[in-house]
Amino acid sequence: MQLAPAIWPSPRAHLVSARPDEAVLYFAPDVLQATARKFQAGFPGLVTYAVKANDAVEVLENLTAAG
Repeated sequence: MQLAPAIWPSPRAHLVSARPDEAVLYFAPDVLQATARKFQAGFPGLVTYAVKANDAVEVLENLTAAG
């Protein structure tokens, strides 16, 4: 997955300026992957993900990359 450089200094700055009518996804792939790995390391059971919780391709690709 190719990451695009940040266009806005923060999500808040974007929301104030653009005032989007539809939902906008903001996330940090490195933080998502690190959090997933930390959870997996500390959880003894099978870790699964409910895709209906967030089916954004970016999220799914990064969770897959985290293992």
